Amino acid sequence: MSKHTPGPWTAREPNGPGIGWRVGPAWLGEKPWSDETSANAHLIAAAPDLLEMLEKCVAALEAVDRTYASAASSEVRRKVLDEACTVVTKAKGEG
Repeated sequence: MSKHTPGPWTAREPNGPGIGWRVGPAWLGEKPWSDETSANAHLIAAAPDLLEMLEKCVAALEAVDRTYASAASSEVRRKVLDEACTVVTKAKGEG
């Protein structure tokens, strides 16, 4: 998969309320406005920022894991780190 369109993305209704959402590079079509479509549009618009922050969290957890490798806390960090890496891979279309 190629790299995504860089953020920041915004969610807006360029043709007026109820005539479809433009979210970053995507057009969500002509869905009637609702709290749910608005929430979905804003969540999609936040995707590049969420991915960037999750990648920073992964890097920080890896650094902590290398520095403080006690058995119990390392197991918890490793589980969270593995889950975060899975989500990053999914977001990048690599998994």
